[in-house]
Amino acid sequence: MKNYFDYNATTPVHPEILKKIPEWIHIFGNPSSIHREGRKAHEAIEKARQDLLHAFGLKDYDLVFTSGGTESNHLATSFLFDHKLKKKILISSIDHSCIVNQIPSLRHAGYEVLEIPATIDGIIDLHFIEKFADENTAFLSLLLAGNETGVIQPVNEVKNITNKYGIHFHCDAGQVPGKMKLDFSFSPDSITFSSHKIYGLKGSGALAFKKRPHPFFYGGDQERGLRPGTENTLSILSFAMAAQIIMSHEDKIIAKQLKNRNIIEDALSAFDFVKIHGKNSNRISQTTSVALHGLPNELLVIHLDRMGYYVSRGSACHSSSELVSHVLTAMGVHTAEAKSTIRISSGLFTEESDAEEFADVLKSTLPGFAKVFL
Repeated sequence: MKNYFDYNATTPVHPEILKKIPEWIHIFGNPSSIHREGRKAHEAIEKARQDLLHAFGLKDYDLVFTSGGTESNHLATSFLFDHKLKKKILISSIDHSCIVNQIPSLRHAGYEVLEIPATIDGIIDLHFIEKFADENTAFLSLLLAGNETGVIQPVNEVKNITNKYGIHFHCDAGQVPGKMKLDFSFSPDSITFSSHKIYGLKGSGALAFKKRPHPFFYGGDQERGLRPGTENTLSILSFAMAAQIIMSHEDKIIAKQLKNRNIIEDALSAFDFVKIHGKNSNRISQTTSVALHGLPNELLVIHLDRMGYYVSRGSACHSSSELVSHVLTAMGVHTAEAKSTIRISSGLFTEESDAEEFADVLKSTLPGFAKVFL
């Protein structure tokens, strides 16, 4: 595990979960069936639902299981149906691509969609929200912490504004459990989570909510009619267990990751052609988005990969694309700088010695790249 520095996109399954899979495999009944095996699967899923809500401190919420964060974020937009006469939507320009890429369709459906600008430090412009939020605004979407820069957003201030006008405040928190102190006292109206972000199996996510959303898919009555289709029992059970593990060791995990991040960033700061995006902002404990001015990020990613260190050019949702990150563009980062940016993220299994070793690799690698490209 030690060479993974792309934990935001390459997250292994927790070893304790791997031990449970042989047992969970035998919960093979369809949760919608009323026979013994079906009831066993149904009860396991319902327990997982309550375990997740408890682990994340969401006593006033309900929760629907989905296939992942992308589906949860799409399901959240169904709350627009609760405000049929309101035609304005506010979406953070640095939101996840699965929200931002819905903007053309929402506009085609007749909504006025305003993209909330961001500062060079990666923080949304609260003055913009204060200026344009009003009684005609139905929905506001915001990442609690950026999946590329790790910058934490001023959600309390945003909630004060949405409360004033009765706006549905959706918050994508998929990136934050185990990476910052989890606190939902600001009371968003709906929240997205993802299993594989916290060392559970891929293929499961959740949308927590106070008011029942409207289904986008139709079929059976699974998930109380909110998400038809046979449930991914194995992934759901891993999701709940992962949440319990992560949240029970939250402080220790955050402190460890922060120490590792500082080791890596101290090494990077030795070079005058380096700029860490959002460095002056409050960030989650394990993400570094760094511009290496003039160095082509793709070649550096490949070089580090050959050495056994995995970093990325940004979010896995578009890192294979030639397009420049919409997040960095929204922050006012120049195209050339964005094309020299890599994202480094440590994880639960990264030890201090691993971070120090990687820091040494960066110190020895970057000068060579600088000689060629600068």
